[in-house]
Amino acid sequence: MPRSFVALLLAGGVLLVATAIPGVFTVDEDHYMVTVLALQQGQLTAPGTGGLPPSRSLLYFDPYPYPRKIEATPVSPTAPPLYAPLALPFSVLGWRGLVAVNTLAFLGAAALCFGYARRYGASERAGWLAAGAFALGGFGLEYAQGLWPHALAMGLGFAGLVLAARVRDGASPALAAASGLLVGLAAGVRYQNVVLAALVGAGIALFAPRRLLAGLAFAAGLALPLGAASLMNHARLDTWNPVSKGPGYLASGEVSEDGARLVEGGHALLARVVDFSLRPALSPRMQPYHAYMHKDPASGAFVIEDSVKKAWLQSSPWLGVALVAVLMAAVAFARKRGRVTPRQRELVCGGIIVGGMLAIFAWSGFGRTDGLCFNQRYLFELTPIAAVALAWALDDLPLRLREGLVGAGVALAAALAVTRLANGQPFEFFTLMNAPLVLGAGLLFVWLRARRGARALAALSLLLGASFGWAAGVHLGEDLATSRRFRHVTASYRDGLRVAGVPDRAALFTVRGDDDWFGPIQLERDVVIVDPRLDAGAAAPATVTALLDQGRRVFVSTRDFPPPLFHAMAAGREVRAVPPVDVADGHPPLLIVEILATPAAPQGAS
Repeated sequence: MPRSFVALLLAGGVLLVATAIPGVFTVDEDHYMVTVLALQQGQLTAPGTGGLPPSRSLLYFDPYPYPRKIEATPVSPTAPPLYAPLALPFSVLGWRGLVAVNTLAFLGAAALCFGYARRYGASERAGWLAAGAFALGGFGLEYAQGLWPHALAMGLGFAGLVLAARVRDGASPALAAASGLLVGLAAGVRYQNVVLAALVGAGIALFAPRRLLAGLAFAAGLALPLGAASLMNHARLDTWNPVSKGPGYLASGEVSEDGARLVEGGHALLARVVDFSLRPALSPRMQPYHAYMHKDPASGAFVIEDSVKKAWLQSSPWLGVALVAVLMAAVAFARKRGRVTPRQRELVCGGIIVGGMLAIFAWSGFGRTDGLCFNQRYLFELTPIAAVALAWALDDLPLRLREGLVGAGVALAAALAVTRLANGQPFEFFTLMNAPLVLGAGLLFVWLRARRGARALAALSLLLGASFGWAAGVHLGEDLATSRRFRHVTASYRDGLRVAGVPDRAALFTVRGDDDWFGPIQLERDVVIVDPRLDAGAAAPATVTALLDQGRRVFVSTRDFPPPLFHAMAAGREVRAVPPVDVADGHPPLLIVEILATPAAPQGAS
C-alpha cells in the first residue's frame, strides 16, 4: 500500500475524530450507547433502572418503545448485543471514543477497498479508484462521525468478504473461520447482516477449492458470535434468537392492501436504488412515526430538516456502472459455466451479496423504512463492494487524469453551490433528485461505448470525475452539514446540564424529542433519564418517590413538559428552580426544575 495513501488515511482519521461533535443525531445512538453503559457495570440491563416501578417511561433510549410491555425492572435495551463488547474499550474516552470506533472502521474499509481492488486489478490505479469511490463518492463520512455503528458493521462485513476472497484463492480454511467470525460480528452489530453473512458463505461454498472444509470452518467461525448474541438476547429479552429485538421485530409497518408483494417489491427497489421520489407518501397511520419527513409537492422529494432523502444512485451517481459490471460478470459466469478469471469470480461473489441484500429489502416493500437519514443507510454495507466493482469495471480503460480532475472540480463546486445557496428551496430539491440521475445515465452510456472501442475516454474521465465530485459535494454540503448542525444543537443542550449543575446520582424527567438529546450525559455521570409521556404519566409520581428514596436528586426539563403531570409529580414536595442556561443560538434556553425530597411549605409550592 503506497505511503501516500497511508498518509491520507492517517490525516483523514485525525481530522474526522478531531472535528466530531459529541451530540446525538438520532435516538438510535442512545440505544447503542446504553448497551455499553450496561456492560461497563457488568450487566445487560439499563443502569439505574433497577428498583423503580415497572414502566415504559424508563425506555427513553428505545426508538420504538410503545409496543413493549414492561412488567419488571431493570429494563433492557433491545439493540443488537455485540456492539457493546466491541466498543467497550473505547468508552473510556466518552462519546468521542465511541465515535472513534466508527472512524477506524471507515478508514479500515477504505484501506480494504484499496487492497482488494488492487489484488485483482491490473494496476495500482484500481486501488485508488475503489478507495476514492467509497470514501468520497459514497456517503460514509456522516457515519464515520457518528455513534450509531453503521460504519463498524460495514467494516466488519467487508473485512469478512475480503478474507473470503483469500479462501477462494486457496488460502487456509482458518481464514474461512476468521471470515465467518467477522461477518457474524457484523450481524451482531446490525441484524440485517445475517443475510450478508449467509451470502458471504455462499461465495465460499461456490468457489473455494476445498469447499467442504472451508464451509465448515466458515460455519464454525460464524457460530461463535451468533452463539454469543443468542446467549445475551436470552438473558435480556428471554429469546434464544440471535437476531431479534423482541416480539414484532420483523413485522411490516405497511403492507400492500392488494397483496401484490412482488409489484410493491419492485416499486420499493426502484425507490431505494434509483429515485426516492418514487416512494409513495406515508400512509396516515405511519405518518406520526415519521413526522420528521415530508414530501415536497413541487419536486416530489422527501425532505428532512431541509435536506433531501436520496436513493442509492442519487447519492452515488457512479453506481450504475458498478451494478452493470456485476451483472455482466454474472452473465459471463453463466455462459462459461464457471470458467472465469479471479476478478470475474469476485464480481460474481459481490453480485451475490448485492443482489441478495437488495432482494431482501425489496421483499420488505415499503413497510420497513430506514428512518432518520439522508441516504440509504440499509445499503451502506454494499457501498465498498460497489466501489470495488466500479474500479474493476474501469481498470482496463486508459482514463485521463486531467479531465477527471476538471469534472470533479466543476461538479464539486456546483453541488456545494446548490446545497449552500439554494438550501431548503424547491430548486435545490429538484436538482439533488435529478442531476445525479443524469450524471449516472451519462456515465453508464459513455462507459458502455468505451468498452466497445469508441473514442470516449475524455468524456468518460470527465463524467467519472463529475460523479465523484457531485457525490462528495452533496454529502459534505448537505448530508454531513445538516447532521453536524443538528448534533451541535443537541450537544449544547447536553452541555447545559453540566452548567445547570445536574450531579451524579440524579434523575432527569423529560419528554420525547429532548430525552435522547440528554442521553450522552450518562457517559460521564450517573443520571437516570425518564420520559413520562411514554406511559401517559401513569407511573411518574411513584417513580419520583422511588428515585428520591434511592437518594437520587430529581430534575425536570420543563420544555414541552405537561404542567398537570409536573404538579402531580411534585405534589406535597418543595420545588427549586434552576437558573436558565443558554444553549445554541436561536434555540430556547434550557429550563430545569428540581423536585426536592423535603415537604413543601404549608402554603404549597408550584
